[in-house]
Amino acid sequence: MVDNLTGLGLDPGICRLFIIDGAKALPKAIRQTFGGHTAIQRCQIHKSRIVERLSGHLHATIRKAA
Repeated sequence: MVDNLTGLGLDPGICRLFIIDGAKALPKAIRQTFGGHTAIQRCQIHKSRIVERLSGHLHATIRKAA
C-alpha cells in the first residue's frame, strides 16, 4: 500500500509528515519506503477516541501522559 504512493508520483526524496491511525505496521512500511528520517505522527482524533473508551478514572492519567 505505501509502495503505491511512490507509483502515484509521491517523491520519496521530499521530507514529509505522515499522520497515521495507529496501525502497527505503518511506521515501518513508511520508513522503509520514504527513509528513516520521515516524520510520523499518530492522529490525535483516533488517539482521543481510544482514551474515551477507557474507564473514567484513567482519563486524567492518560491525558497527562499524551
